[in-house]
Amino acid sequence: MGNPVLQRTTEVMFCVRLMRINCVSFQNLRVALLSNPVSSATDEPIRLRSSYISMLAKISAHPVSARRTVISATVTAWLYRGINLVTGIVTLPLIAAHLGKEELGVWLLVGNLVSFISLSDIGVGSSIARFVARYRQTDPDKLPVLLSTAVGILAVITVLLLLLTLSLGGLVPRLLKVPPVLVENTRFTFLFGGGAAALLLLLRVGGGILAGHQRYGPHGTGKILEALLSFFAVVMLAKADRLDLRHLAVTTAAVAVAANIVLVWVAWKMTGPWGLRSSRVRVDMIREIFSLGFSSLGLSLSTVLYSQGIGLLVGVTYGLQAAAIYGVCFLLVNNIQALLSSLGVSFSTLASEWQSRKELTRIVVPTRIVSAATSALAACALAGLVSYGDPILRLLFHRSDWSTADYLNAQLLLLTMTMGLMIGLPYTAIKSTLLGTGQHWKVFLWSLGSAVIALAAALVAGKRQVPLWQIGLSWSLFWVLPSMSIFLVAQARQAGLSLVRVAWQVHSPAVFAGGLLALFSLGLRSWWQTYNLAALLGQILICAAVGGLLTQLSIRGVDRPRITLKS
Repeated sequence: MGNPVLQRTTEVMFCVRLMRINCVSFQNLRVALLSNPVSSATDEPIRLRSSYISMLAKISAHPVSARRTVISATVTAWLYRGINLVTGIVTLPLIAAHLGKEELGVWLLVGNLVSFISLSDIGVGSSIARFVARYRQTDPDKLPVLLSTAVGILAVITVLLLLLTLSLGGLVPRLLKVPPVLVENTRFTFLFGGGAAALLLLLRVGGGILAGHQRYGPHGTGKILEALLSFFAVVMLAKADRLDLRHLAVTTAAVAVAANIVLVWVAWKMTGPWGLRSSRVRVDMIREIFSLGFSSLGLSLSTVLYSQGIGLLVGVTYGLQAAAIYGVCFLLVNNIQALLSSLGVSFSTLASEWQSRKELTRIVVPTRIVSAATSALAACALAGLVSYGDPILRLLFHRSDWSTADYLNAQLLLLTMTMGLMIGLPYTAIKSTLLGTGQHWKVFLWSLGSAVIALAAALVAGKRQVPLWQIGLSWSLFWVLPSMSIFLVAQARQAGLSLVRVAWQVHSPAVFAGGLLALFSLGLRSWWQTYNLAALLGQILICAAVGGLLTQLSIRGVDRPRITLKS
């Protein structure tokens, strides 16, 4: 007989190895252990004793914590967005001052076009997270097949998109109606941006795998690294007086690709090996991926259609200078949207995993808490922009060629867009839940319909040459229409409450927190009348702290009522 101590050590190491290759479900782990004898150092077959099986049962039966997952995803997203916001406060004014309104408009419009290229993965990249979360629980043996198939699809699409980008380079300047002096720079910027977007499609696999494993902390590593590298690159270019369209395009593309390569490496170290083999590519898996992928593509298309599509429309109908103003406002609002929606995006993988465990009732109370908190925070953001929108814009762009009318249009545009977020963002959690429980086509159809309506409204407004801030009303339709229809109904059904009751629970915190913060910020601004950078940041930080406190007070007791999920 072999050494008992060595035998026990071998058994434990075997357990750890099986757990690491994602046999998370105890039932799957037990079957795997009992059907695979392990040899000790003396080559004697051994099996796990009942004590080890009991120990592993306690470990693997530990449920996925909604609090831990939501906090991890939110803290990571807020850290990234906070870094991105701080670096953007420095880099955006530098870019605007060095490029001017026309070249800034070209830069932002080309970015809108490149966003359409990023949709060309047919939704494969965004599908990886949900499939990984599902198969970890139900069928871990499918993970290598899934990842091999997904990587193969993305590799083929990447090559095709690189060729497409090269062929479209000459058409972009004519499409954007740029002046002759900017034609070559526009073409150059599009080629580098489109090439980087094509390569990033293949590199999306890293983020998808980490999200599927609920590793939202490491998932933000690549984004944080990208924000920091972009910051240093722009500052160094500005110091060297080389901050023009060409250098900006090259450094932005290089930084994005390098940061996502690091993210893939982090995913590999934490969850690998993935067992990637060309022989594991399966036709049935391609069908599964495309079934979910096309709906994910539709959601991405809806988002790009209303955001980048409206941006391109503004550039064509109002000109490059108006496109620059819209682009700046969109970047600021997009940071607010990303910060607040991060509270609910993790519900997609949570719902998928809990559904596979038949524990979906656990999603109800977290959905209510997150909806109320998002509503209050969005109202606080709107209240802050009412008081400090104009000073922030003037401080950021005082070295650029913006006029008084430009600042007024930008502030009004910020306010109308943020109002749309205040109404629509609180339903991010229920939207993610629907996506994670197989109702992605329903979400896609409503989102696409809302995007088409928003774009059509913007087109009518553009043809009538209405003030630029009114385009923000069209932009807001994308958030308002589905939120006050399909998502409100879904959350009411989930909670077993009336539509009016759910709407009150979701939006009453916004009235309380936003209203009080608006009064506080207006009073603070009238009392503290200094508008240099330090004073403005101090006032904003004070308002942010007060807004957080008001949000906490407005959602107290939200998790107390006991609710039963309707089937």
